[in-house]
Amino acid sequence: MKDLFKTRTFKLLEIFIILMILLTFVSRIAYTQKLPRVSTGDLVIQRISHVVDVDGTIKSEKSIPVIFQEGLRINDVKVKSGSAVKKGDIILSLDNAYLDEMIKKGENDLRFQISNSREAYEGLGKKPQFIPEGMRVVDIYVRNGDNVNVGQKLMAVDPEFLDEYINNLQSEINVNYILRNQYAESEDMGSVDMLDEKIALEEANITKYERLSANCGVVYSENAGVITDINLSVGSLTSNEAAVLVSENPILNSELTELQNNINVMKAIREKNGLIESPCDGTVSDVFVKPGDFTTSGAAFIFSDASEGFTFSAYVSENDGKYLTTDNDVSLTIGYKKINGAKIQKISKENDGVKIDIFLEENDLADGIIGNLHYTVYSPEPYICLERSAVNLEKGSETEGYIYIVSKVDGFLGKEYIVKRQNVSIMDSNSKYYGVSQFYIDDNEEIVLYSLKELSDGEKVRVL
Repeated sequence: MKDLFKTRTFKLLEIFIILMILLTFVSRIAYTQKLPRVSTGDLVIQRISHVVDVDGTIKSEKSIPVIFQEGLRINDVKVKSGSAVKKGDIILSLDNAYLDEMIKKGENDLRFQISNSREAYEGLGKKPQFIPEGMRVVDIYVRNGDNVNVGQKLMAVDPEFLDEYINNLQSEINVNYILRNQYAESEDMGSVDMLDEKIALEEANITKYERLSANCGVVYSENAGVITDINLSVGSLTSNEAAVLVSENPILNSELTELQNNINVMKAIREKNGLIESPCDGTVSDVFVKPGDFTTSGAAFIFSDASEGFTFSAYVSENDGKYLTTDNDVSLTIGYKKINGAKIQKISKENDGVKIDIFLEENDLADGIIGNLHYTVYSPEPYICLERSAVNLEKGSETEGYIYIVSKVDGFLGKEYIVKRQNVSIMDSNSKYYGVSQFYIDDNEEIVLYSLKELSDGEKVRVL
């Protein structure tokens, strides 16, 4: 009986112990289930890589605006934006009938302004021709701008008025001769000398009028060239001012020179049947005209001149751009073209980013094309690299933060995991890692990479 009691007691004790073990196990499971769950990992020491993949635009180093004479009617436009052209390709045709009208109108305007302006020509190189004073002009045979030869008729004065004028001059001379002789008889030699001088001047003067009378009052050109100024009109009296000015190499004033140049440009276009050619090899960047339009003072086309090369420009963040130098090699993809080893020519800070300019010698590109830039730049030195989820930034800071390190300790219920806070300074970063300042960690410790809740220093956790 006693043995049976002992046996039952031992069995009950055994059951109790097993039950306690089970309860302890269940309690541990329940306890650990309530702990914050964390995932851990090892740190990595390496350089931080910055991989940038960004789109940019192509712009030619030299753009050429194509500007035509104003007011010409466009017949057809042969190119469109993006068209590749060679120098001499036809890009536009003009309405030739309207062009002929504009040339004729321009020439008429030029002739009218030259004929009716005393300032049509510049003042250098003009030769004056005079007509004896006091003559009444009855006819003018030339106009400003006319070419004349020596001996060609210029104008005519009233011959009857001329003869009467000569008779009056001769009467004055005759009276002076009588006076002179009277002074000579009275031996007043001073008066004689004075009258001799006066008579000589009057005879020289009357000779000019007599020559003009011999030509029946017609004035002939003494010089060959272009009439630049006519200072008389029909009915006016001649004076001591030059009647006409003649120039061998006349220069129109600036306004009329511009008009003449415009006429010459239109004539040159007409000689090519109204066809306009591309001024360069390259690409049409913009077209501002269409058939039926009239040309204006603005550009009709903008051309990208391929001879000067192109520039690829892109914008990156300040963080991605801070390691770039003009020695960096980058890769570009432009359409189906791959360009490796392209050199950055210029780096400039703009607003909150960095602008990168890369010169390209390729001549088969065009303004406005989108290209893709790809490059990888590494930090100048290696750092302790932690996944971004492991680092908690201090409030309001981008350079200071903290991490949690997991330590394994022996507890009443077995092994337990406790976290401790470690402050770090962020030296660099990319989309995956923070590069942080050095800190100490034991071989049996690990970094908390992720936690479902906010941790605190010394807190127990459950490691997944």
